[in-house]
Amino acid sequence: MVFSFFIPLLVFVCVINILILYALPNNLNKTYKVFGLIATCSILLIVLAMCAAFNPSETKFQFLVIIPWLREISLNISFGVDGTSLLFVILTAGLFPFCVIAS
Repeated sequence: MVFSFFIPLLVFVCVINILILYALPNNLNKTYKVFGLIATCSILLIVLAMCAAFNPSETKFQFLVIIPWLREISLNISFGVDGTSLLFVILTAGLFPFCVIAS
């Protein structure tokens, strides 16, 4: 079964978190840190769900999303995850909450 909603969900959650953070007043430093921790932990949960749905026996890209960009010249934007890039996504998503806590 193909779960191609993970990558668009990650992008959507990141954009929503950025917009919420931008809308917060400038004088709430502790609120920024708490919201940053909640935002990065929510992204980590999505990445962990993506890791659980990943099939290591598959040799092709998984969670593939292909978006037609310029149809006249058959140009598409493609997003997907293979085994190596999944490790980097997990590493990045797992590191960010610790960076927020340490700041």
